[in-house]
Amino acid sequence: MGICTSMKTAEITRLKAVRGGGAGSVTLAIPSTWELFANTFREGGIRAVNKGVNAVALRQMTGWGPRIGMARWSESAIREVRGLSVDSKIGTVDKVLCSTLGGIVGCWNHPIEVVRIEMQSLQQPTKNRPAKPTIANTLAFVYKENGIPGLFRGFAPRVALSVWRTICLVTVADLVKDMVWKSRTAQRS
Repeated sequence: MGICTSMKTAEITRLKAVRGGGAGSVTLAIPSTWELFANTFREGGIRAVNKGVNAVALRQMTGWGPRIGMARWSESAIREVRGLSVDSKIGTVDKVLCSTLGGIVGCWNHPIEVVRIEMQSLQQPTKNRPAKPTIANTLAFVYKENGIPGLFRGFAPRVALSVWRTICLVTVADLVKDMVWKSRTAQRS
């Protein structure tokens, strides 16, 4: 996971670092993704290509539990409000709404995502930017440079993506599971 997100972030941030532009600017040859990976690996080994992996793990760990938990809890709440038993099925629209709520709640950890992006960014260290980024010093850097709003950059697109993923991985997965179960039951009859 660390190498994938690191290379994805490198692809985006290296173009920003190279662009600069303006009158009299020099056109630079931009290395391919594989050249970028090879250069990064040559310069810093496995640690360099896994930069920010702790932030990735922390974000994953703190995101999916609340996301799925909230989706399931809201399904239970709908059953309770409607007086349905625990085993009763709820409709697809209700499941989508529950997954939407779960997707939104799963973004509570967005500052960790901002820290991950900063840690994996190819932008060069500056006076304030940490030379050896950790979760703590990168969090402090983002807060010092941009305050609380900086920790929530890109929040709306992440919520949209999180909702979509949760609908796919909770609601659609439940629908497929039900279809398979019905198919198996029909074959046995």
